[in-house]
Amino acid sequence: MIISFKYKYIFVKNRKVGGSSFEKYLIDNLFDKKTDINTGSFHDGYHSNNIKLKKGGEVPGHLSILEIGKILNMDFVDMLKSFFIFSIERNPFDKCVSAYFFHKTNYSFLDFVKKNKLPCDWHKYTYENKIIGKVYLYEDYKNIFENLNQNLSLKSHEKLYFKNFKKINYKSQYRPKWASYDKIVCQESKELIQKCFRNEIKTFHYNF
Repeated sequence: MIISFKYKYIFVKNRKVGGSSFEKYLIDNLFDKKTDINTGSFHDGYHSNNIKLKKGGEVPGHLSILEIGKILNMDFVDMLKSFFIFSIERNPFDKCVSAYFFHKTNYSFLDFVKKNKLPCDWHKYTYENKIIGKVYLYEDYKNIFENLNQNLSLKSHEKLYFKNFKKINYKSQYRPKWASYDKIVCQESKELIQKCFRNEIKTFHYNF
């Protein structure tokens, strides 16, 4: 999660969408360490900035837009007036397979799905089932940066580029290159994922 007061954006960090790499790229290129806020990544070695739990320690990285609003003490109307709010979503079948290999479980993918350890993030970027801000699609990553450059009115020396982002490659080592979701997801797990991610599938027109 990032709240940038300098550049006027909020990044709602979903799971299994390249979020840690994306967050680090923004921190390195579009972030004021004196004023802006980011959550850290335990796995990737960068830490939270300008925010801590009341009892101490790192704040969870995947905060919902509602939780971010509480940090800012702002309602959604004022947040949207003050910040460009965005997140990234991914094909649920692909997303669940990515989560499966990341967690390195000893059971099958079907058992993993049945145990409900699924990275459903609909509630993180919506309120009362309404999307807050802009949702980019993981499958269209190359165009995210150009769109952000426009929406944030970035100057030439501030602009973000996909080719530079690709140099940061966190967590890609967990999933084998052969493991496409069509080779992993059986009919039963497919139906369970469809039920869990029905909002994402309907809204973003995802299919198997």
